[in-house]
Amino acid sequence: MTSAEKKAFKVAAEILSNWRILSPADSGLIAMYVNALAKWKDAELHLREEGTVILVRDEDGDNISQVLNLYYQVWKDTMKIASKLQQQLGFSPVARARILSMISKDEEDGDEFSEFDQ
Repeated sequence: MTSAEKKAFKVAAEILSNWRILSPADSGLIAMYVNALAKWKDAELHLREEGTVILVRDEDGDNISQVLNLYYQVWKDTMKIASKLQQQLGFSPVARARILSMISKDEEDGDEFSEFDQ
């Protein structure tokens, strides 16, 4: 992982920890998420610099055709991957609302076995 990915991993893990839903099993999912974000950001930078469409020129420098920048496919694919992982980790507004409502319900219900305590 790059230093930026490690920082993003730490932030994501901290958020999930604060929500009390972090599990050691989540580390791989978080790593995939931050890796997809890093690749998406890299592709985004290339697209800004090069454009979505690239002109193909012949040896005389004349335009022959236009082709879609290959980074566009990387950008599109990693955005889909990151979006799916956001849902699984609870980082989308809908998933976050669902998780936070489950947490507050658990807090309201208390310990379901407390009546058996002596």
